[in-house]
Amino acid sequence: MSQKSIDAVFAGLYAFTDIRGLLRKSAPQHILTPEEKEQILTAGNTIRTAIADIERDLI
Repeated sequence: MSQKSIDAVFAGLYAFTDIRGLLRKSAPQHILTPEEKEQILTAGNTIRTAIADIERDLI
């Protein structure tokens, strides 16, 4: 794997950690503010980008 793929793995993991933090903060009902929803969408985009980078490197 290239360094770019390794960096993508960590970027994805950090994004999952951000989502986890938001969900823990909003527990037990998990009612999210519009800002928190936007943060989760941004983290999801980061994860999708990281996966695409890793897949490109493996192909």
